[in-house]
Amino acid sequence: MNIGEKIKKLRLEKMMTQAELSGDQVTRNMLSLIEKGKAIPSLQTLNYLASRLKVSTAFLLANEHEERMLVKYSKIADIRLAYKNKNYRICMDLCKRLGRNSEIKDDEIKLIMAECALNIAKDEIYSDRIRMAWLYIDEAVMYATETTYMADHIIACAGIMFDYLGALSPSLVPENMDMDSFLWEEAKVLGKNDALCRYFIALKELDSAFKLDSEAQSMHVESRKLIESGEYDKAYNVLNDALKLDEILPGVLLYNIFADLEECCRQLGNQKNTRLYTDQKVTQLERILS
Repeated sequence: MNIGEKIKKLRLEKMMTQAELSGDQVTRNMLSLIEKGKAIPSLQTLNYLASRLKVSTAFLLANEHEERMLVKYSKIADIRLAYKNKNYRICMDLCKRLGRNSEIKDDEIKLIMAECALNIAKDEIYSDRIRMAWLYIDEAVMYATETTYMADHIIACAGIMFDYLGALSPSLVPENMDMDSFLWEEAKVLGKNDALCRYFIALKELDSAFKLDSEAQSMHVESRKLIESGEYDKAYNVLNDALKLDEILPGVLLYNIFADLEECCRQLGNQKNTRLYTDQKVTQLERILS
């Protein structure tokens, strides 16, 4: 893209007419010639047009690689600050303003976007928006596989989350990750440093040795171990106690607790409560997948 084409692109992006960009220092006819590549602007004219477009003169003169670096340089302080403060949505938005995904070739930015997407996904899980969480997890995998920086922990956490959430509905299928080749044993080593993944791992492994951040999560793992050993009455009591905790339980945890209570009641021959927890399970699933 030559200088004239770049000036025209920026002008159109800012929804300016040639007359508005020309102002009182450049004729509209001269600007038209510059944009068509039929005239080369002087440095004074470039400085003026750059100021009107609110970009640097260096940006207008830069080649494609230099342009990306200049754009990143102008935004990176804000991006790093947002990331440091865990404002992941703001950070992601700032990164995406650097260009369309195909245009973002910077490895640091790709890694930051992967981290942001994964953390936004966790927020969505706790906000009971499972389908949105799924999309963000998939997005995190996409960015993680595109960066040359080490991002194995992101892919591991994504796989663990896919494994857990994928059981909720057959419609939840990742686009950017092949779960058939997902290595669980490797992933659980990398994923155990993430609080949410620790819970998913502990539940799958029935391992109560994990230090979980939530008492309800710990009780859920304990109840699953009791169910596995056929102690349905004890599991039923633990699950009911978990529901009585002074905790705001995310929808996915409630769904699984209701599903386990349903199983306990079925095994104990309590048909009335089996129907009750079946209805609560279905209602909860519909809510978090809506």
